[in-house]
Amino acid sequence: MEPSRLNQERKVVAGVFALAAFTVAIAAGLYAGNAPATVLLRAVFAMVICQCIGALAGFVVDRTIAERDAELQRAAGAGAVSVDEVVQPAEEANSAPAV
Repeated sequence: MEPSRLNQERKVVAGVFALAAFTVAIAAGLYAGNAPATVLLRAVFAMVICQCIGALAGFVVDRTIAERDAELQRAAGAGAVSVDEVVQPAEEANSAPAV
């Protein structure tokens, strides 16, 4: 996988963490009856903190994907298994009969 794609996935994971934290903080603050300014300030703080946590989680995802990709490439190079045998094309996976 290209490094730019891995970096993009890391940013997506971080953004999802941040938006989820912001949404939960807004909902919890409004449910608790806090002042709107307090709710917004706390939600932005939660968003920033969770974006950092999400970036770390995205880094772990990137490492896992890169290691698995390298493992599959080594196995394909050794002749043990083909990457195409392990990873099915999308049309084959979608055309499989339902059980």
